[in-house]
Amino acid sequence: MDGAPTVTPAFSIQAAQLEEAQEICVRLQRFNRETGGLSFQALWLSARDPAGALLGGVVADLCLGWLAVEALWVDEAARGQGLGQALLAQAEAQALTQGAQAVVLDRFAWQAQGFYERRGYRVFARLEDFPAGQPRLFLHKRLRADLQSQARSEPEAAIQISPALPADGPALRQMLELYQHDLSDIWDQDLDEQGCFGYALPGETAERGRRAYLLRVNRRYAGFALLSQRLKVAGALRSGQAEQEGCWMEQFFILKKYRRQGLGQQLARAVFAAHPGYWEVGQMLNNHAAQAFWRALIGELTRGRFVEHVLRGSAWEGFVQCFDCS
Repeated sequence: MDGAPTVTPAFSIQAAQLEEAQEICVRLQRFNRETGGLSFQALWLSARDPAGALLGGVVADLCLGWLAVEALWVDEAARGQGLGQALLAQAEAQALTQGAQAVVLDRFAWQAQGFYERRGYRVFARLEDFPAGQPRLFLHKRLRADLQSQARSEPEAAIQISPALPADGPALRQMLELYQHDLSDIWDQDLDEQGCFGYALPGETAERGRRAYLLRVNRRYAGFALLSQRLKVAGALRSGQAEQEGCWMEQFFILKKYRRQGLGQQLARAVFAAHPGYWEVGQMLNNHAAQAFWRALIGELTRGRFVEHVLRGSAWEGFVQCFDCS
């Protein structure tokens, strides 16, 4: 028969199954790794309530010094409690310890643009009409360069960390009131007849070994750390001792004006350095922001060598990180 020969296609295209989609991603990553030296490291975080229910999480990848955030989600019932901020802060802190210098993400315009901009993210590109009538936004944040440029553009603050003296008692007592007010939505307390929460300072109880350290910025009070030698989880890391000696971080507070500037880390590190040895640091079950802060800091300080416990059924309930900083 005369005419053009019939050509049978060498392939067919159809909807892929889940296993096929996963295999496609694996093979693309292998190609990128072998030809371009690209490797992706997963950074996944989740937050759960004391009953184990999922409250939120982060799904991200580390590649070429960048943290690419694919998803940041918080359950509707847990919003407005600082959990989203805590998840993002912990992802950034972990990325920094693994060599990342910046973060990139993209979101629809209605997906909390202000939330990211308040945390230092900037829009570097817009894709209009995605969806129709609205832009899709691309944001980034320099984890290290932004801090360096901020330091160059702002006068260096005079930071002082020192043990509290008797003359500091009124200021320490007032900051403890602010601290307790900050936590009044998760710490069940009532005011006394003078309208104060009230908290005993070191030297006002029979308990020995309680000490307070103060943080000042430009000679103004900015926070405090209060420690004691009454441990919550004794012997978690150093077994075989007749008595476990160490310190418990009783209370820790930074004024809101000075938060997210690295001052909390400076204060904590100074206190740990002043009292080397076994430590326990605890956070109440619903204090998600504090949990993220301490896990990231202690993880960096100990290179991940710490043990975390959950205390229940006692006068104090919460998470406790146990570690040795000798």
